[in-house]
Amino acid sequence: MPGHVLRISLKGGEPEKESYWSVLDAYHQPLLKDNEEEVLRKTESLLQSAYKYRMVSDVPVGVFLSGGYDSTSVAAILQSGTASRIKTFTIGYKEQKFDESAEARKIAMHWGRTTTSGS
Repeated sequence: MPGHVLRISLKGGEPEKESYWSVLDAYHQPLLKDNEEEVLRKTESLLQSAYKYRMVSDVPVGVFLSGGYDSTSVAAILQSGTASRIKTFTIGYKEQKFDESAEARKIAMHWGRTTTSGS
């Protein structure tokens, strides 16, 4: 079920379902009293912290850049936190309705990068 984990003991016994998140609990949390600027600052700080944690690697880190808001945001925040160049990659499709490579290329070029494409 959504928001649950299933625990299975290696020693046997019945599996146990445990809730770790509930939409109702989240809904009933008190509203934030922060203004829009403070919410944006806290959100950016939280994302930077999460991405920085995942940037620890023995190999170069790359980002799949689709040209959408989510991958663009990830790539931008990762790039802002490092002096080294983040490699970006994308995939192009012959079917135009599925192809976002032009948007991805514009974003990569904005940062002075090019993307690799394939079909």
